[in-house]
Amino acid sequence: MAKQMPPEVQTALDKVKRRGQMMNVAFAGANRMVEQDDRWGPSDHTDGTNQDGDMDAALDARNATDTQKALLGDVTWRTVLDEEVAKLYAARTPEELADHLLDVMAVAGSWAMRLQDRAAGTPR
Repeated sequence: MAKQMPPEVQTALDKVKRRGQMMNVAFAGANRMVEQDDRWGPSDHTDGTNQDGDMDAALDARNATDTQKALLGDVTWRTVLDEEVAKLYAARTPEELADHLLDVMAVAGSWAMRLQDRAAGTPR
C-alpha cells in the first residue's frame, strides 16, 4: 500500500507544476514577439496613452469589474483584461505604462494557461 504524500509536499509540487506552466506560456509569448520582429522588424511606435477620456475609461472598467463581482460573485477573464488594458491606456508615465503592460501580459498569460487547463480537463 502506497504512502500518502504529506499535504505540504503536494502543495509544493503543485506550485512547481504551475510555475512550469507559467514558463511555457511566457516562452510562447516570447516566441510570438520574435515572430513579430521577424515579420515587421523592431518597432518604435509612439505610446498613444493618456489621451482625453482614458482615465474615465479606466475608472469605468474598474467599476465594471466591481459590479460583475458584486452581481455574479466572480468576474470573467474578459472583464479583468479590459480593466488592465484601460489602466494602461490611462498611464501617465513610461514607468506606469511599463507596469500596466506587464499586468496585461500577466492576465493574458493566466487566461491562456486556464484555457490549456480546460483543454486538458484540469479543474481549477
